[in-house]
Amino acid sequence: MDAAFDLSGSFTLLGSFKNRKVNFDDTGFAVRMSQDMASLGVAYKLNADNYLALQHVMIDYSENLDSDVNSQSSITKATLNVKF
Repeated sequence: MDAAFDLSGSFTLLGSFKNRKVNFDDTGFAVRMSQDMASLGVAYKLNADNYLALQHVMIDYSENLDSDVNSQSSITKATLNVKF
């Protein structure tokens, strides 16, 4: 799910959320993996074709190999994008 909300003629609020789940059997083990990715940011239109965007991206990843093993990690990163 992606969303953009114009705050003014120059500024736009950006947001997105994506979830991915994978289930498969690999050499007898049932592997379940889930990844959530959310981002929030703001874009500034330099002109009709160019913009400057600053987004904060949060990634949450979990993997369950079997009933005894469960690992989880989170990554947070900020990105700066310029389109020309």
